[in-house]
Amino acid sequence: MANLRFFDALPAYYGGKRKLVKAIFKVAPPASQAPTFADAFLGGGAVSVMAKALGYRVLCNDIAQRSYIVGKALVENNR
Repeated sequence: MANLRFFDALPAYYGGKRKLVKAIFKVAPPASQAPTFADAFLGGGAVSVMAKALGYRVLCNDIAQRSYIVGKALVENNR
């Protein structure tokens, strides 16, 4: 699993999936087999950030404006 030193600093989000990330990516095919990862319920961004760190092309969105802004800042950033 990718080691992200800022992962625990992601914004707290009610119903966040930060603790489920390992379980989610145990069953997801690797980026070499399925290069695009879609996260329709972005929330705090934990799953999308981990997908990006694992080499997926990430598509994410959320109905909440706060989550959309977090997604643009964390997922679209190349640094």
